[in-house]
Order: sequence, then C-alpha cells, then structure tokens
Amino acid sequence: MDALILQPAASRQPYFVEESMYVYVVCEAAGSRPSKIGRTGNNLADRLRQLQNGNSRELRLWWHAYVLRPIQVERRAHSLLLRNRLLGEWFDVTALRAVEVVEEAIALTKGARIEPVPDLPTLPSLDEEKVFQYEAPPVSTQRGSVTAGDITDALKKTGPIPDHRQDWRGFISTRRQIAHLLYKSGREVNSIANALGTSPRMVDRWLKT
Repeated sequence: MDALILQPAASRQPYFVEESMYVYVVCEAAGSRPSKIGRTGNNLADRLRQLQNGNSRELRLWWHAYVLRPIQVERRAHSLLLRNRLLGEWFDVTALRAVEVVEEAIALTKGARIEPVPDLPTLPSLDEEKVFQYEAPPVSTQRGSVTAGDITDALKKTGPIPDHRQDWRGFISTRRQIAHLLYKSGREVNSIANALGTSPRMVDRWLKT
C-alpha cells in the first residue's frame, strides 16, 4: 500500500483584508428612513444600480468614502445601530444619522482612515452653494436661522471645508468650528444642523466641546 503523502494546505487569505474599499450610505431620494450602510470595491454607480433593481422607490447614494479597513468599519457601524436594524444592512435611521455613525465607526476603529480615491480628479473650490445644500427649517424667534452671509463669514474665518474623502478629521473639525461660530452669532441649533448636513444632536455635542 502506497504511503499517504500529506500536501501542505493552501494558504488562506486573511479575513480582514488590509485594503481600501468604498463605504457608503444609501437611502431614499428624500434622505428619509430607512438607510443602508454598506461597502463595495466596485464602481459606486454600478452598486447603486444593483440596489435599485427590485426597489420600487428611487434610491440615492447619499454619502461615500474610500476607507482603509472597510470590513471592520462597516461591522462597527452596524453594531452601533443594532437596535435600529430592519433587515440585513438596512436601518431605521435617516441618511444624516447613518453618516454620523459611519464617521464615528471610522474614529473608533484602530487603523481605519479615509484615503484619497485612486485617480481622484481635481475637486472644484468649495463654496456655500456646493457645501451647504440644505435649507434651514422654521426656527424659534429667540435665535435666527443660518443665512448665506453667515456661511460666507464663517468660511472666511475657518477656510474651505476639506473634502471628506481625503481628510475626514479636518472635515469634522472644520464643521465643528463653523457650528461654534454660527451659534455664537445667535443662530438656532436646528438651522445650524441643516446647514452643516448633520443632526441637531451632533451640533449640540460639538457645542459642548
């Protein structure tokens, strides 16, 4: 009987691959609930088309970033929203809340960071029309709403908001500075939140730091 020769097992690729992928937030066109937090190494437009198939409502790619350690970031974001999970990667939260959670997951995940997208085209200069795409809601009479002039003054003091795909820490830090400036000038928290594309709760946290 021939001797049994054991061949070495094929090397396995580690589960946590240290490569960058897109982490994204998809929601309905209006930015309302529910929202999906996912990742893909493929073209984002192709991924959106895949998700749109079989969905009767129009979907929108609300936010994305090219992230190092995307598997861990995605899992942490999902765990932070565990109580809001509907099915799979869909959660009963608004798109703005989903973005906050992903940003928090990146900050909490060791070694994770937002990286420049390969062959990223030159970005246009940022101005209030491109950065701030939300209209201020009705506010109380005690404090005013954010105006275009307020944004212009704040940008003169802080400089343009960095692109989140290249400098996510600078992106958050600059928005925090602008929130402080707007609040000190008598602007209402909900209006500041809409102008900066975040939630009133996040603005409240910024104002306490």
